[in-house]
Amino acid sequence: MSKFFKELDLHTIPVPPEPVPVIILTGFLGSGKTTLLNNLLNGNHGLRIAVLVNDFGSINIDSQLVTDVEGQDLISLENGCICCTIRNDLLDTVLGLLARDPIPEMIVIEASGISYPAEIAKTFLLKPLQPYIRVDTILGMIDTDQVLGLTGQAGALARDQVSMSDMVVLNKIDLVDADKIELVRDWVQRIVPMARILECAFGNIPLEILLNTGSFALDQLESRVQVHHPAEHSTGQAGHASEFYTWNYVSEEALSFDALKDVIYTLPSIILRAKGFIYLGEVPERRGILQLSGSRVTLSLGEPRGERKKETQLVFISNEQEIDTMDLQLRFDSCRLSEMGEDYCGKTLNEIEEWIRNQ
Repeated sequence: MSKFFKELDLHTIPVPPEPVPVIILTGFLGSGKTTLLNNLLNGNHGLRIAVLVNDFGSINIDSQLVTDVEGQDLISLENGCICCTIRNDLLDTVLGLLARDPIPEMIVIEASGISYPAEIAKTFLLKPLQPYIRVDTILGMIDTDQVLGLTGQAGALARDQVSMSDMVVLNKIDLVDADKIELVRDWVQRIVPMARILECAFGNIPLEILLNTGSFALDQLESRVQVHHPAEHSTGQAGHASEFYTWNYVSEEALSFDALKDVIYTLPSIILRAKGFIYLGEVPERRGILQLSGSRVTLSLGEPRGERKKETQLVFISNEQEIDTMDLQLRFDSCRLSEMGEDYCGKTLNEIEEWIRNQ
């Protein structure tokens, strides 16, 4: 650790009256971290919160999905994973926040879905940092509907993330029955018996449960988690304990809603996660939002785009098998309105909204 941050210098940063608490938000791809984060930021707590959002890849979709709340700082960390390749960027960013006046009253770090939260926590356990900052909680999110179906390296990573959590949220319980919830709860308790387990839908957890819990315990962390040595990784390259691949589709051409939904519902099964924004020709004033998590996929309409650029930005993530990027490029290019021909007639806004309601 001391070698990793051998030039740490805090002389120019005033020591706060109390160390600033940090919540590390972890969970596998698609577990609902960003939804919970939006609930937290929009809650009635009166705290000045700084949020750091890390996304694996060169486009940080999650940071664009986080609601812009007045008085809160939102910082995007991309092009790597903060538990390894951009760990110094994480520390530099946090030190920059501590140098502000006023400093944040809390820092929330939304880790990428392939991060090891213990490695992030260890970043803040350096002795010189202890007067400035403290890890309050490692909060683990679970997609209750799909977590037990994860296999191979994806399943191992999801299990590791749970093992490192002080508090575990069983999210998306609206999609499962009581028996499935009990199975997942038992699975969590076997992995991390000391963790507090909460259940919710759409990331709705009472704020008083999440804020300033002080539940992080270093001795428990060291005793329950494996020792990881993440290998460096970057976009399109193998990542630490397993191989994760990411590919982006970006286009400034409007896409056809009908053609697009046909492509989305026939995506290769190797894709674990897909998300992003779509420039729909039928509804240019609204951003289409794609969310794919395992076998579940939704296409919805966001708020009016305002001054945002008319552009499609999509991110795809797989593991253990590299994505056929040429195939995906051709599929999405075929959705461009310029490919539709003169007789093309797209759906109206009302027809699109009705389809979305009935997904």
